[in-house]
Amino acid sequence: MTVRAMLYQGIACAEMKNFPEANTTVEKLRQLIETALGKKDKRYYLFLKGYIALKQEHISQAIDLFEMAYNLLPDQMFQYDEHAFFLEPLVESWRKRNDLEKAKMYAEKISALSTGRYQWGDIYAKNFFYLGKIYQKKGQNKDAIHNFEQFISLWEDTEIFGREKEEATRQLALLKKTATQ
Repeated sequence: MTVRAMLYQGIACAEMKNFPEANTTVEKLRQLIETALGKKDKRYYLFLKGYIALKQEHISQAIDLFEMAYNLLPDQMFQYDEHAFFLEPLVESWRKRNDLEKAKMYAEKISALSTGRYQWGDIYAKNFFYLGKIYQKKGQNKDAIHNFEQFISLWEDTEIFGREKEEATRQLALLKKTATQ
């Protein structure tokens, strides 16, 4: 089994709250990386371990692991750029910790990506939703409106992110109503 297959298997197990299987997968991934692959590939093990921690609500541990994994990424490149994939759960983790400045910092890194937009366009687009929520919580309504509008415009003709689109539409209407009063 390849590293990516094991990574996605572990993520699927964590999403289903099957933590014993997720931990078995992360351990197999660690062994594979330590015996057959390069040191930089440790980022996949750290990421999966962080993902499991996030799903178990161990936010501090998740943040530490995600940041270590992110720091092992190579520079952006057109093919196989994984920055958005590695940054998205960092945004989520910092939001769960209610540290909006850190969440915003990592979300803005996603927005600034160049090549990662091609492979991870869904993450890039959904990032506008997260930025809208962050700015709204910070009381920066103009920036929140801009980001919610960006998110809605990118997904207006699809059924993808239906729940998020509904929430963004509601929040946008509320923000615009408040701005005109």
